[in-house]
Amino acid sequence: MFSPRHRAYAVGALTTATLFVASLPATALAATESKGGEVTLTPESSKLPGGAALQSLVDGAAAIMLLVCLGALVVAAGMWTVSHHSGNPQQASKGRAGVLIAICAALVITAGPALINFAS
Repeated sequence: MFSPRHRAYAVGALTTATLFVASLPATALAATESKGGEVTLTPESSKLPGGAALQSLVDGAAAIMLLVCLGALVVAAGMWTVSHHSGNPQQASKGRAGVLIAICAALVITAGPALINFAS
């Protein structure tokens, strides 16, 4: 499947990665452990300086992105409608894809915080 030369490169890269992980200081890994041996993380933006400002910037950016998605949805739906009625199937399929992309992007933007909270 692989030539001997490519296998040697893969073995060398694997050895380098193993040596890198082994050379990490144990104190850096141990500092993240809690009393029970679990690694814990408690993200709180209120403990950072400027956390409220950063949250309002992210909220504003999400609002702008949702407006862009709405504009893209309107343009793509218009393109789909006009090209369908004018008998242009290639442009109609691009308009349909644009509608689906705009809807999926809006769903990802609005569901993002819930997915992150679910994962944490």
